[in-house]
Amino acid sequence: MPSVSVLIPCFNSEATIRRAFESVRWADEIVVVDSYSTDRTLEIAHEYTSKIHQRKYVNSANQKNWAIPLCAGDWVLQLDSDEELEPGLAEEIREAVGTAPPELHCFRLRRKNLVYGTWIKSNGFYPDFQTRLYRKAFARYEEKSVHARILVPGRYGELRGHLLHHDFKSIGDYLLKFERYMRYELEELVKRGHRLRWWDLALKPPAVFARGYLLQGGWREGFPGLLQSYLVGAYVFMKYAKLWEYEWRRRQKG
Repeated sequence: MPSVSVLIPCFNSEATIRRAFESVRWADEIVVVDSYSTDRTLEIAHEYTSKIHQRKYVNSANQKNWAIPLCAGDWVLQLDSDEELEPGLAEEIREAVGTAPPELHCFRLRRKNLVYGTWIKSNGFYPDFQTRLYRKAFARYEEKSVHARILVPGRYGELRGHLLHHDFKSIGDYLLKFERYMRYELEELVKRGHRLRWWDLALKPPAVFARGYLLQGGWREGFPGLLQSYLVGAYVFMKYAKLWEYEWRRRQKG
């Protein structure tokens, strides 16, 4: 039977990481890569594994690419510290890696995003496929500052079970995450040579809100649906606002 390593990157995750660990206790090993947490994250991690590494965080793809070689398993299951496996998914994973043909290099998993405890299906948040289970020998994340995909030469498979993502539980949590992601979005825009256009700020954010709330059914999900639709639109607005600020500062410097 092929072995499975679970890779969990984390930082100040004491509120959620125990659920992640409990859902993968069946794995052959759990590898933690911590970005110098200052809360009880490491204390909790030591209850579940001795394979704990610390490294300064650059971006998600860079951290995972560094960590994959630290895993001893034939397959790697990458789990975020605010996620857990839905009951039954562990058995499906074991069966999948045990029967996968050699040319199949990774599996996509559906993810349920929970906002204030509500499963959000609008705004493209479901099925929210995540490629998280892959053969260690072939997998590497693309070099992007944000939203990097896993790259493998072989075929993809798909599992039926779900990851449960316990997304932000307060506006404050979201804003902290928001600010971090804005830095990575700006890096990507600059790297691609994208120049700000007036419609990036004037048209794209309300269009994203309208698509999520009206066309994709956010209105059916009550206040959490409204909140999520608005925040997705605000995310797009702030991404381009950061680009405007970057270009303005460059002009000021002459």
